[in-house]
Amino acid sequence: MKSLNWNCQVPFIVDGDFTVFESHTVMRYIHAKYNLDPSYYPSSLKERTLTDMYLDWHHSNTRKVAHYVATSLLSKRTKQPTIYVEEGIKKDLDLALFNLNAHLLNYPSHFLNGFEKPTIADLSCYFELTELVLIQQSYKDLPNIEAFMKKMAEIP
Repeated sequence: MKSLNWNCQVPFIVDGDFTVFESHTVMRYIHAKYNLDPSYYPSSLKERTLTDMYLDWHHSNTRKVAHYVATSLLSKRTKQPTIYVEEGIKKDLDLALFNLNAHLLNYPSHFLNGFEKPTIADLSCYFELTELVLIQQSYKDLPNIEAFMKKMAEIP
């Protein structure tokens, strides 16, 4: 993989002699290269900034879903005591989900930042949150996240 991507992480794409990595950068690249629907990555400064703001926030917050799921599943698989780590990550995850529910999805549209259509930020958020199914995490106490997940699942 190093011959294709010196960063040795996924996701990445190779487009001719050009390699692009980091999930959000890959999404922005594909959007620009294939001139996709502008609603996915808005052109207005305010809407694009709100989209980018979530994408940046995602790495330190919503991404904790993956860390928690991996730690939780790994500790069960290896039977290693990772309770301290798991509890700390769970606390961070709960705060991230609270903030996502209370601030970023607190709109009738049920898309991030109140947009009428989903953006690449919604795609990133949705696919991260789908991992919670692996550990039977419920959204019943997070009604905005629950509505968001339903709305996103309905998109063909």
